[in-house]
Amino acid sequence: MQEISSGVTAEDQRLLDLTEGRNRIILYNKKDQVELPDTIAISAKEKDLDALVKAIEEKYDSEIHAANEDTLNNERQIGLAMQARTSMQEAVRSLESGLELDLVTLDLQAAYNALKEITGEATREGLLDEIFSRFCLGK
Repeated sequence: MQEISSGVTAEDQRLLDLTEGRNRIILYNKKDQVELPDTIAISAKEKDLDALVKAIEEKYDSEIHAANEDTLNNERQIGLAMQARTSMQEAVRSLESGLELDLVTLDLQAAYNALKEITGEATREGLLDEIFSRFCLGK
């Protein structure tokens, strides 16, 4: 926070240049002296912070809502999402190269199973049970 009366210093300009294009709020104190475009002016002395509070709420409202939504919460879920994506890409490549639909289905099933694991509908144990039930494996 910079007092507006001292103007934009070389350090201020350096920080503005470094953060240009980033998600930021530019804040000045002593709003009764002057107001600059694209800035938030407050009066710390008068405890007038309403403009700052409003700017924070507006700027981060979408992020606050996103934080309350379901997301990928850990490396395992991110890995499963990437696995599903890779399997879907393989299915598309298989279709484009004219492979048998049975082979395409394997990739689609792998993607589906990875997504089911993310949502908790499938577990690794369930997947192993399904594999062993479909294939006869000798000792």
